[in-house]
Amino acid sequence: MNIKRIKKLTLKKGLLIKDLCTAMGMTPQNFAECVKNNNMSGRAFEKAAIFLNEPISFLFNEKADEIDMLKQRIKDLEEIIKLLKEKR
Repeated sequence: MNIKRIKKLTLKKGLLIKDLCTAMGMTPQNFAECVKNNNMSGRAFEKAAIFLNEPISFLFNEKADEIDMLKQRIKDLEEIIKLLKEKR
């Protein structure tokens, strides 16, 4: 499990860590300790996945960062296509 991925994804989505902590039923201090030790209960992990609107498997996936990059690349290419079509 990669708790740092939860923190990174929370920030990437423009969400607040304190809101994540509330959703997981812990204080920001407890969450910081979990990140430091890379140790968190399965239930807290499940609550984080629900808060982030991601499947729990995504939080465990070692390829998740690569998937994020590819998703962003697709969005960028779609935007370029849209702009090109508008110029016609």
